[in-house]
Amino acid sequence: MRVLRLGTRGSRLALAQVREWIARWRDASPEAGEVEWEPMVLHPRGDRDKRTPLHLVEGSDFFTDALDEALLEGRIDVALHSAKDLPDELREGLSLAAITPLEGPREDVLVLHPRWASASSVDELPAGLRIGTSSARRREQLSHLRSDWELVDIRGTIEERLARVSSGEIDGVVMAKVALTRLALEVPHLPLPFVPHPLQGRLAAVVREGDEEVRRLCAVLDDRGRWGRVAIVGAGPGTADFLTLRAERLLREADLVLYDDLVYPELLAGRTAELVAVGRRKGKERYTVEEVCDLMIQAAYAGKKVVRLKGGDPSLYARLEEELSWLRAARIPYEVVPGISAFQAASACTEIPLTSREGASSLLISTGYPPERALIPPPDGRLSCVYYMAGEEFPRICARFLEAGWDPHTPAVVVSAAARPEQTHLSLTLEDGARWTGSLPRPALLLVGATGVSRSWWEDRPHILVTGTRAAPWRARGEVVHIPCIATVPRRDGRVQEVMEGLSSYTMLIFTSRHGVAHFVDRLLEHGDLRLLAGMRVVAIGRVTAEALKDRGLVPDLIPEEDSAEGLVSLAAKENWRDEKILIPCSSLSDPFLQEELSRQGNTVDAVPFYDTVPAPYPEALPLEVGAFDEVVFLSPSGVRVFRERFGALPPGIRIHTPGATTRRAVDDATS
Repeated sequence: MRVLRLGTRGSRLALAQVREWIARWRDASPEAGEVEWEPMVLHPRGDRDKRTPLHLVEGSDFFTDALDEALLEGRIDVALHSAKDLPDELREGLSLAAITPLEGPREDVLVLHPRWASASSVDELPAGLRIGTSSARRREQLSHLRSDWELVDIRGTIEERLARVSSGEIDGVVMAKVALTRLALEVPHLPLPFVPHPLQGRLAAVVREGDEEVRRLCAVLDDRGRWGRVAIVGAGPGTADFLTLRAERLLREADLVLYDDLVYPELLAGRTAELVAVGRRKGKERYTVEEVCDLMIQAAYAGKKVVRLKGGDPSLYARLEEELSWLRAARIPYEVVPGISAFQAASACTEIPLTSREGASSLLISTGYPPERALIPPPDGRLSCVYYMAGEEFPRICARFLEAGWDPHTPAVVVSAAARPEQTHLSLTLEDGARWTGSLPRPALLLVGATGVSRSWWEDRPHILVTGTRAAPWRARGEVVHIPCIATVPRRDGRVQEVMEGLSSYTMLIFTSRHGVAHFVDRLLEHGDLRLLAGMRVVAIGRVTAEALKDRGLVPDLIPEEDSAEGLVSLAAKENWRDEKILIPCSSLSDPFLQEELSRQGNTVDAVPFYDTVPAPYPEALPLEVGAFDEVVFLSPSGVRVFRERFGALPPGIRIHTPGATTRRAVDDATS
């Protein structure tokens, strides 16, 4: 029998955690009968010093130092901690072997003196209460919740804290509910609307580095192997073409995307991940920073791949520091992916160099909101200045430049919605800017001191909205924004199975779209291979459909010159198709025109839905400025219908492209 010495603190709660660890380990380990755990009580500084407030404590090993030393000296084999008490960095020579799964509650509660037991919520409690807490995090949360309470630094064991409440010295104390559960304590308490420490309720086992056998024994209770990861990703300032390759890969792989309001909708349209809007603009927020962090951490604990998507670059005005602090505390694997910043896009898309050989050699970046916080430097002809969040405030910022002695004729350019179809810019001087009384769309940046111009290659190019599932053919025409309105999902019903089993009875196979090709061939390969089509004529309507067939190893026998169902019907009449048995793999929403007309000519036609056409996912919290586009492309009637339901009627003056008469009729019906 091997004996493992398990280091622990000496409180009742710590010893209850030891019993929990041993019981859970015996249930989980196949070697339970071969190992005996021997608890050894140690006393870290945090237990010996019960007077120093935690926010005054130096170092993060206040509750672990004695256990760390015992491990390094070989007096114990494993140190068991509350996971939230782990230091930011383990001492050299130590290694984290396990963090247990959460069992039991994780929330914080307010334990009250019996005289307040009738209260059903924190809001019902009076002002002036003396509430004890030791955690700096909880202290800050309490001060926001009830600024009319007196907060008292309190240290000691659970029993010592409860004694101060029952004696009336304080009116209540904040505790982790899991501590009460582990000690089976029934005391009056109220729930607190706080986000607790992410590791609250979990246990952590630390071992000596290199002690792989002990690490292996502890690993049966290590939850980290099932955790996911978090990526904080810069979305860039506008359309998807400005997204980095790494960001695109992470979005494709993501299970959950938490996105800000400044993310352009194209980046998320059609994504299969769960999309949650967590944006905050000018003080209006859907979630607090703590709530956003808790969302991504709990999702990662559940095994999900999480993307926290931020407009521009995550290191500029994006609360990166707070979110990284939470992720480090949670011990979650994470990465930070840079994005093209709004100031870079504003400069590039308005042809304004922020530095140049003969002009500016230095760059200042500052907030512009509120304007009093904007950093205004002394006059300097070798300096370019960029101000974020300056849409409504730029006249006041320009005025402050003049007050600082800058030349009134210094260029001042406001760029709104950089790298988006609705981008616009205003080239002024500081003098003109200070007098400006108009309005500009947000988000907006102010560029001062750089060479102001009144041209923009980006604004001069046509901006094209493609609503179908394929945008590549349109990219040569201008700046394409691809927001698919529809998606396809395979059907698995009995009719498809029946058709595949009787495939040899057909003489002709007609494909009307690349989706029909994809879903049919996928099912075909489940039953065999392309030889099952031997003897059939294969017809493709349109070049795109024909290319899809070639990509799957099939060369169509026939492609009508007219790229439409009507063109194929005319060709069939001209060639006198009769007595053909025709299969048309199609969508459940397909127009019956082709089936009806070919049947009328004396053929047996089965138009069989191999897939359903459904609305593509869209980030509903992000509006799309449809009026900013010069052209809109519709590739199917169902796309027209979904577009109308999602975005309303098309503004006048936009050029519309459709591939055939059926889609054109749908557009005409929608705009009439």
